[in-house]
Amino acid sequence: MRIVPHHSLTATGLAIAIGWLGCCSAVAGELLKFDRVTPLLQKHCYSCHGGDKPKGDLRIDRLDPDLIKGKDGDHWREVLDRLNFGDMPPESEPAMSADDRELLVQWLVQERRRAARANNSTAHFRRLTRREYELSMQQLLGLPLPFASKLPEDGRSAEGFRNDGEMLRMSPRQYETYLQIADEALAEAIVSGPPPEVHRYRFTITGFNPNDLQIEALPRPDDRPGESFEYFRREGKDKAFRIWTMANREGKDKDRAFDGLLLPSAVQRHSEAAIRLPPSSFSLGFHRAFRTGETMIRIRVARVEPEKKTEEGEEEKKEEAPARLPLLTVAIGCTNYHAVELKTIGEPIVIDHTDFRTHEIRVRMETMPVPNVGPPADKNAAVLSAWNSARVIKGEVNPPRMKIEWIELETPFLETWPPAAHTNIVPANDENVAEADYARKVIERFAAKAYRRPLTTAELDRLLKYWSTSRPQADSLEQSLRETLGVVLSSPQFLGLAANNSAGAQQRLDDHELAARLSYFLWSSTPDDALLALAAKSQLHEPKILAAEVRRMIQDPRAWEFIEQFTEQWLELDRLQRVTVNKKHYPSFSDELAAAMRLETLHFFGEVLRTDGNIAQLIHSDFACVNDTLAAHYGIAGVTGSQFRRVSLEAGHHRGGLLTQASILTGTSDGSDGHPIKRGMWLLKNLLDETPPPPPPTVPELNRNDPKVRDLTIPQAIALHRESMACAGCHRKIDPWGLAFEEYDAVGNWQRDGVGATLRKQRTRHELDSASELPGGVKIDGIQALKEELLRTRQDDFRKALLRKTLAYSLGRSLTLDDLEAADSLAPTLKSRGDGLATLVELITASAAFQSK
Repeated sequence: MRIVPHHSLTATGLAIAIGWLGCCSAVAGELLKFDRVTPLLQKHCYSCHGGDKPKGDLRIDRLDPDLIKGKDGDHWREVLDRLNFGDMPPESEPAMSADDRELLVQWLVQERRRAARANNSTAHFRRLTRREYELSMQQLLGLPLPFASKLPEDGRSAEGFRNDGEMLRMSPRQYETYLQIADEALAEAIVSGPPPEVHRYRFTITGFNPNDLQIEALPRPDDRPGESFEYFRREGKDKAFRIWTMANREGKDKDRAFDGLLLPSAVQRHSEAAIRLPPSSFSLGFHRAFRTGETMIRIRVARVEPEKKTEEGEEEKKEEAPARLPLLTVAIGCTNYHAVELKTIGEPIVIDHTDFRTHEIRVRMETMPVPNVGPPADKNAAVLSAWNSARVIKGEVNPPRMKIEWIELETPFLETWPPAAHTNIVPANDENVAEADYARKVIERFAAKAYRRPLTTAELDRLLKYWSTSRPQADSLEQSLRETLGVVLSSPQFLGLAANNSAGAQQRLDDHELAARLSYFLWSSTPDDALLALAAKSQLHEPKILAAEVRRMIQDPRAWEFIEQFTEQWLELDRLQRVTVNKKHYPSFSDELAAAMRLETLHFFGEVLRTDGNIAQLIHSDFACVNDTLAAHYGIAGVTGSQFRRVSLEAGHHRGGLLTQASILTGTSDGSDGHPIKRGMWLLKNLLDETPPPPPPTVPELNRNDPKVRDLTIPQAIALHRESMACAGCHRKIDPWGLAFEEYDAVGNWQRDGVGATLRKQRTRHELDSASELPGGVKIDGIQALKEELLRTRQDDFRKALLRKTLAYSLGRSLTLDDLEAADSLAPTLKSRGDGLATLVELITASAAFQSK
């Protein structure tokens, strides 16, 4: 599928474009007065939105026309949105001529722009989001800890983004939390005194009873610090604590002695807050919870060759497909009242070797679930579990198997003392410089990294004065440095980004500010040394250098932050978490499948971005990014393993692009069936930037369980919903887009044949109907026709919508009218350069809006 040239404008695009042009000419000359549009409002608006019972509780006849000093700016914006969306005046009222609509839109755009400039709503301080703060702290301190876990969730802007400065205010209580986090983080990063004792054990399981566990205390290696903790099983010793096996096995092998052999298995959902251990696992329980520090887990494991015979006495069966490989998954967690809580460590490890090899896995215990503080008991214990997470296939003759010989645990894992995090901040004073000079060097170096720029003389003097005052009261140099660097971590210079004007005169960012904006846009974290070096040379503003840096950053693994944060917020992927899927209708739906749905969309967007693919691929593509779980759900053969990879699609797969991805289809369902209204609104809002106005408060949502609706087809139910005059205007523009999605059910199954058709017959007796007539009169039937129509007639709107969404995210604020004009002005250049997604990002970063405060 290709992009077809299209030169017409939508109603929305026409209204806004005319408004901008008219407004620009009005500002340059004489302003358009309210008296010019008053007769239009009287003729077309006051009959419904005037008097004692105005529709939607909106009295336009009483709105203050002074948008600069008045308080009705939001209501006037609603009027503009309705005009642009095209549902006002309603069809039951006399139509508004194109000239009248142009004049009214021109006045509204003019006054909104004047109000924005007059009020100069500058965001002088845009604090870091939770994710940005966490990544910045991790990079600065060299500790992969969940620093943001104590912070409240960030709010969302109207565009759906969490990095909007207007949503990122800071309360005094939240600032106190930052102070606490800084103190705790620096206490972990900067150490003093001798190294702690280290727990070093090797575990071998011989059976299923709690005491069928061999525990060998390991000595301290010669090349590592920290004496080994002496393990006592017997009660009564000062250091005694109990470790026991939680290994289990179900099915036909449950009575066989445990020998470390693990068949494919998965955690079992027990309740909203707990799970059960996989039926086949190597699991341990600890009465001592290791809560802090890095832990090293070593696992000696091998793949077990497939059995040649299925049952005794039967002849060998040839394998019709390549043998699948086992996957080693390791998790740490804790027991709770119901069952266990587990968190996996990293990605599963493919075990492709038949000889025993040792795999090392590192984890920070602060990132893992730990038991509640209290007396040790079976219901209050830590858990370490390893299992074969290859997908379970019922009836598989030769499932992938692996065998664990032993597991070793070393916690805290210390390669050196002091640790690397300490020496990166407080390097050894090998030159024996005076303490004050040494402290100055440490403080200046740390603060420059934290502030993302060189310090001013006044800033450095204030920090050194603080250190000089605190040093006499501190027990050690390290303690005094912790206190001083805590001041740095609680400074607005670290917690926030450069001022970002949303109106008024634009001031150019300096090179260090541009480096920071670029890195927080694409990496959600601080600039690296390469960006800072270019900033120090004042070269980052040079177009060729900036473009090269953008391309480098997109290919860097840290760009996953942009891929994840932007895609999830733009496409509202969190909807997937809010939908309760009816397991009676979809018994194969699982948490694993839901996670794969979300990751597909992220990997797909990342593939288009990193290959500079045409943005039309977001509408339709000839490839998907799937793992074995999602491939099985889609009916795509030949995909093994949990890693996501690009696979070619055939017409019979009925996939390609965002519109057919299960994350979108499930997130816009009601958990039992697809929801055309939600799907239509999602498309208009996120792909075309035509957000439908919210429904009147007195109009209920379409309830598919309503007796009046339950026995109707989807089109019939929606038609009934449109009978309300308050609903008809909007739904004529929303519903047709959503009806085309009816070929897919609540979890994204294709419903015309195969599994989806079977499940549909169990839910309803109605025939599938995906035909609709789009606004403008074009008739379509199904998702393929919808894609073709989007690319034929709405590609310009999609291009502008994606530019607007990306610009809003990159700036960290809602777009003004000037910003919208700036984003739309990039569309012709993007089109002429091939519509590449990476090219789009490059154009955004080169724009005056991105490079200005």
